[in-house]
Amino acid sequence: MFPNWLRCSRCNRLGRADAGFFELLRHAVQPDMIRYVHPCWGRGGTQPVAVPARFVLACDDGHLDDFPWLYYAHRGDEPESGHSLKMTESGSTGEAANVFVSCDECGKRRPMSDASVKRRN
Repeated sequence: MFPNWLRCSRCNRLGRADAGFFELLRHAVQPDMIRYVHPCWGRGGTQPVAVPARFVLACDDGHLDDFPWLYYAHRGDEPESGHSLKMTESGSTGEAANVFVSCDECGKRRPMSDASVKRRN
């Protein structure tokens, strides 16, 4: 499945679709209604939809892959397990300098503008 990483549209939780954060709601009659939801507001109300994380990797040949969220948030020290990420925005423009990925467990936080530098070979 691509993309594997999803973000809750309400609480901004960021995680892999198969990590147990999100629930796949199937629809037997209308396949276009199948979606992932996040139970951050309980079962009583409308569960917020989980959307694909808005950043991906691309190579020069146009191949796409999931962004390495845990590795990036921890500046290269990917934790073993149990770290929960969030993607938040501090402004209204949507530019990468205003988008942050942070870890709830260790408190590390990093702007997405750090990832937008093109590497030269």
